[in-house]
Amino acid sequence: MVHDVEISWNESWNNTRQVRPFRIEGKRLIITTLPSKDPVDGTLSTLSVVWGKQE
Repeated sequence: MVHDVEISWNESWNNTRQVRPFRIEGKRLIITTLPSKDPVDGTLSTLSVVWGKQE
């Protein structure tokens, strides 16, 4: 998945394309970031967003 970012809290992402790996597990869509340094403490990390379908 590719996001075309116009404005972001992280100014280095402004006007860039951000690639986001994703997977589908049952009724859940999981989108993650690529590993990057945390802006607060510098540790290498990934973040995930999970959407689920309810019936």
